[in-house]
Amino acid sequence: MKKFLIGFIVRGALATTSAVFASDIIQVYLFPVKFVYNGTKIPVNTEKYPILNHNGHAYVPVRFVGETIGKIVKY
Repeated sequence: MKKFLIGFIVRGALATTSAVFASDIIQVYLFPVKFVYNGTKIPVNTEKYPILNHNGHAYVPVRFVGETIGKIVKY
């Protein structure tokens, strides 16, 4: 029982300290892009599929990429 209580207290302390350093703000930018797949320009509906830029990295929706290359996307 003593080990259980010590483990419970240590786990609780670790869980609360990691939450202190977490940030709830992420700065991303929407930006216009042009997609080319197999030499063909692909038009992008940026309202339906927003493309984000965060720290110099582009984040593209997986559904858009999957549908563009002809794959079935479901979940």
